[in-house]
Amino acid sequence: MRWKWILGTVFFLIISMMAAVYVFLYTFDYNKLKPRITRMVKDATGRELNIDGEIDLVIGLSPALAVTDITFANASWGLQPYMIRMDKLQAQVRLLPLLTRNIDLRKIAFAGVEVLLETKAGGQGNWEFPADDSSTRSTGAIKINADHIRFENFDLTYRDGKTGATTRFSLA
Repeated sequence: MRWKWILGTVFFLIISMMAAVYVFLYTFDYNKLKPRITRMVKDATGRELNIDGEIDLVIGLSPALAVTDITFANASWGLQPYMIRMDKLQAQVRLLPLLTRNIDLRKIAFAGVEVLLETKAGGQGNWEFPADDSSTRSTGAIKINADHIRFENFDLTYRDGKTGATTRFSLA
């Protein structure tokens, strides 16, 4: 009879812990992460990342992080102020690999994406970033895997700075 009481108590504790984690994840304000994310991108690339929309967690068996209204700055010599503009980014992640510093994505979806790739007359591309300063980077490498990648309304523009030619590619 005592083992039933112990089993019932353990079951109750597990359910209580799951409920507490759910309440924490559901009520946490993920928008507080914006300054840290933008600072990390600026440190890594030397360019500004703006998240003008919301950061939300979609809770499920594999939680998904959804970010809206994102822009990534272009090179200072570029034609437009942004290199990438995105309406929505959603990434569904597996939880256990996070414990080993691996990011294992079940699905990553991009919606309303505009990418401008361009070169200067000398050939330098706006996708080339200044040499990294090793003091600002962490020493541990993070492995990222993705099972499914989805694009909706993707527009890519390439402008050759030497010839002035522009090529466009769209994917609905």
